[in-house]
Amino acid sequence: TMFGNKQTEGLIQSICRNIYSKIESEMIHGTDFAVTVSFLEVYSENLRDLLASPQKGKSLKMHRDPKSSSLNIKDLQTVSVTSFEDLLSYVALGLSTRNSATACSRSHRSNVILKIFLEQRNYKDEIIKSSSIQLVDLAGSDKLDRHSEPSIPSDEIKKINLSIDTLDNVVRSLAGTSTAETDGRPLSDSHRAPYRDSNLTKLLQEAIGGNSKTTVLLASSTSKQNQE
Repeated sequence: TMFGNKQTEGLIQSICRNIYSKIESEMIHGTDFAVTVSFLEVYSENLRDLLASPQKGKSLKMHRDPKSSSLNIKDLQTVSVTSFEDLLSYVALGLSTRNSATACSRSHRSNVILKIFLEQRNYKDEIIKSSSIQLVDLAGSDKLDRHSEPSIPSDEIKKINLSIDTLDNVVRSLAGTSTAETDGRPLSDSHRAPYRDSNLTKLLQEAIGGNSKTTVLLASSTSKQNQE
């Protein structure tokens, strides 16, 4: 899984360990690094800073910068980390307040995005490089309804399902776009990826359809009871 459990290290912990292993090997050659992270939750179309105190865990607003076209989230904290252990402590802090929709829910109903910003400085060659990595743990894909989760209001159920439904529509649209371009056919409206239909797809637009390398890992069950 992305975050693992008490017995097994997750993919995110493993990736973070490898990042700091590479940093330590590069620092021997006179290269300096600055690492900062943010930890964001998307639940029922609301954005919440997982590194903020519970008293300050208000719903955040995002807007697109008209000049740079970049997506900004107002009041989202970015913290500096100096070691692998330091980074893991912030991950643990964020996970402790992650929303699972119900206390007995087996799968989390929120999507979380751990964003790691890296700046590399080589003082000898006077070169500065920067990059970012988004590590995303998506909500469970099994849809909610009033029968499975009667304690959750209908409007909230619709918003919880919206993020994954829209992501599915975006991927299908991009697949259709790729096929149309290969065949040399003009794009139809059905090929326009609906990024704006949910906050999750707005946040992931750069990773899904931008100038990024993206890897998707799917954990699926072969049990008949999990078939839709």
